[in-house]
Amino acid sequence: MTLYYTKAGDKGETGFFGGRLKKSDQRFSAIGDVDETNAALGVALAHCDDGQVRQAILKAQNLLFTVGAELAGTAKVHVTAEHVTELEKTIDRFAELIKPQTTFLLPNGTKAASFLHLARAVCRRAERSAVVLNEKTPLNPELLRYLNRMSSLLHVLARYENRKITESAPTY
Repeated sequence: MTLYYTKAGDKGETGFFGGRLKKSDQRFSAIGDVDETNAALGVALAHCDDGQVRQAILKAQNLLFTVGAELAGTAKVHVTAEHVTELEKTIDRFAELIKPQTTFLLPNGTKAASFLHLARAVCRRAERSAVVLNEKTPLNPELLRYLNRMSSLLHVLARYENRKITESAPTY
């Protein structure tokens, strides 16, 4: 039987590179927020029917694993400028399919759009956590750029998903 618990972290510490670190360490906040972003994307994915949106979400989820591994210091692959450029191209591709935004948008609409808005908000928290960590332990600047663009992608995808609703998109 596979054991899903070790009891080694019951006192607020966890194993990290052969040593122990407090679970309150900022590195774990950043890793956890990236993981939560990925989980929120999984929920959004479960509510998306559009193949292009699903593909964008799956690609994002895969690279978020790279982000988490890089934050943990265990990455075999790192976030690169090419990853950021590819993400920007995806943002631009979807942005061409929606009307320009002229007002603040309420984070709701279709189920898919609402969950994408939630993932966007969680992603922004992940970015803030990574920025705080970067102040203590310098990170790959492309990782920070990637998290910044990821929240932009999720905003655009939510707007794209809301193009399906017949009434006006919810605005403030």
